[in-house]
Amino acid sequence: MSGTSDSFAPPAAGSEKGEGEAAAHASEEKAEGVPEGFEPRSFPPASGSVTSEGDAAPHRSEEKSEDQRTRTRKIDKAEESVVLVTQQQANQAEKTSAATVGEGSGASAAALHHPRPRYPPYPKGGKTKDVREWMKECRKVNEMIRELDDLDYDIPTMMAPKDPGTSKAVQSSKDKVVVLRAARSIVSVAYITDDGQKLPRCTGIIIKQWSDAPGHHHAIIVTCSRVLCKGGKKHDPLPKLSVTLPDKKTILDAELINFNDHYEIALLNISLDFALELPSIGRGAEYGQEVFVLARAGGASLRVRRGNVKWLEESGLLGRDYYMFLSCDIPEGGNGGMVIDNNGEIRGMAVYWSPYPAVISISTIVTCVDMFMQFNRVARPVLGFSLRTIALLDVQLQEDISDIGIDGGFVVDEVFYYYAEKLGIKCGNVIISINGQDALTLPELEDYLLSLGWDYLKDESICMKDLKLRVCDLKSGVKRDVALPVTFYDKAERVSPNLPL
Repeated sequence: MSGTSDSFAPPAAGSEKGEGEAAAHASEEKAEGVPEGFEPRSFPPASGSVTSEGDAAPHRSEEKSEDQRTRTRKIDKAEESVVLVTQQQANQAEKTSAATVGEGSGASAAALHHPRPRYPPYPKGGKTKDVREWMKECRKVNEMIRELDDLDYDIPTMMAPKDPGTSKAVQSSKDKVVVLRAARSIVSVAYITDDGQKLPRCTGIIIKQWSDAPGHHHAIIVTCSRVLCKGGKKHDPLPKLSVTLPDKKTILDAELINFNDHYEIALLNISLDFALELPSIGRGAEYGQEVFVLARAGGASLRVRRGNVKWLEESGLLGRDYYMFLSCDIPEGGNGGMVIDNNGEIRGMAVYWSPYPAVISISTIVTCVDMFMQFNRVARPVLGFSLRTIALLDVQLQEDISDIGIDGGFVVDEVFYYYAEKLGIKCGNVIISINGQDALTLPELEDYLLSLGWDYLKDESICMKDLKLRVCDLKSGVKRDVALPVTFYDKAERVSPNLPL
């Protein structure tokens, strides 16, 4: 509560002076127990002032100008006019305010303005007995204020921001408009425990919607598969899921449509009687790009962080070479959070990872969603090795590699596929191109592999059987063409910890 002339912090209980102890003049000394920060007005010494109870100590000045006496009378009159609003008066004011609400109005008495009770003036004489009585009245006012606070301080205009990190991340008016528009397309996803509690787990993005009858709508929510998976396996039994919409009031049961552990994606379906707002979908995230990460925490409260997509690749992350990484932390509820650019276009989905949070490109997510909707599964060819791009290597290493006549492609970090080893592919080799593709980032390479998986799902009989690789051994400088037999993988769960799929 802000400190004003008629409101201040409550006095601490049990802080009054002992019986019989002197109470100094009000203008010179506060009685012990007076609320901290309270500065009583100065009053002229009264003839009734005492140094000990019952012992008069006259202190009136003999000489006063007529101007001083007039000013004193005005102060006394002003202080006498400051009265304590009793609980009965506050209740009566509430009833009076409630009576002004028109019949059929949706407003409640609790939402109306309540007069704020005022503290009584500090006793002029400073007697211990008077100070104790004053403190007792102050405590009554405190109780009344607390009751009114419960009514008046639960509206946004009277609240402090819930998350300082969000306030720091979104400061300009333009950014606030962009973030608020995008936030209309994210929801809170929770699982329901056996005792009926809703535990917030992650954020979901409204990715598709349709209507099959007037007032009967469906929406597809894409979220992080960790809400229902652990160690690459789906929970058994599957937890009941619920979705809280951006209005923070509408809570709906959610049905699992499908999931894929490799891409850490789960699709949920909700049914409702009104349409939702879809996000603006952009291209995949770009290295060095400034982004916002939007999430919903407990109660579907908005959380935002601001950062950049790092110039970083990490191989060996359970085969998820397509991960990009963030320079900022992910807020509470950030698994499945929306990653947007400065124009509000969605660029990816955030997931927790260590040491840096990861981003899954929106282009990859959209392809997986379309595969789920059309084929009820996602398929991709297995390369059998993990990669890094030459473009993101240290500039000194790039120069050394360019001396051999190689300006792009991929570096083999690890080989774990029998056919790749048999064909002589080993760590440190450079794969100059894959089916002629040589200038791709790892997320772009993943999208290319998904396009091959799409062809496989459409017609397995005519899909590609081999990947054509151009491989260079940096030690010998020999370049050769290799035909790598293609194995497509379309399982939702992780099959083997030794085969990162």
